[in-house]
Amino acid sequence: MSKQKYFPAGNPKPIYGYVADYVKKEKEEKGHPVLVVCPVCGAISEKKRWHWDGEVKESKRVEHILRICPGCEAIENQWVEGEITLKNRIINLVPGQIEEMLRNLEENERHDDPKNRILKIKKTKNFWIVYTTSVYLAQRIGKELEKSFVSKVSYKFLRGDKFVRVVWEEK
Repeated sequence: MSKQKYFPAGNPKPIYGYVADYVKKEKEEKGHPVLVVCPVCGAISEKKRWHWDGEVKESKRVEHILRICPGCEAIENQWVEGEITLKNRIINLVPGQIEEMLRNLEENERHDDPKNRILKIKKTKNFWIVYTTSVYLAQRIGKELEKSFVSKVSYKFLRGDKFVRVVWEEK
């Protein structure tokens, strides 16, 4: 299995040319007869599907196994599947609104799949770079930015890999 590499400065490194180890593990593992709970975020796995369920009965929680979920594992190992570059002047005009929109999107998508997380937001004077742990979340953020503001978004997928680079800029 491949090992994840890191940038020297501690920034996350995209997975180029490799399929992440956790994707392979998800395909190989079999369903557990008892409930699997993530000790970090509280996500629950039933029948090989991770989700949040606030109404799980306490009787079900008695028999459980603690195992870290794919989202927390991706954050811990800094696995990146999406990179969104925000190169629009709007980030200087309404930075709070854009950051709030990013966090709200992450929260909404995380309830569908706990793997949809924002790993890091790197801010500079002229642009922001947002790293996500899933391709789907990166695409969703790009579509939402294009819909909300007058702008254009371009998507670049790496051939054969689970990685997308999204660039949001002015028209």
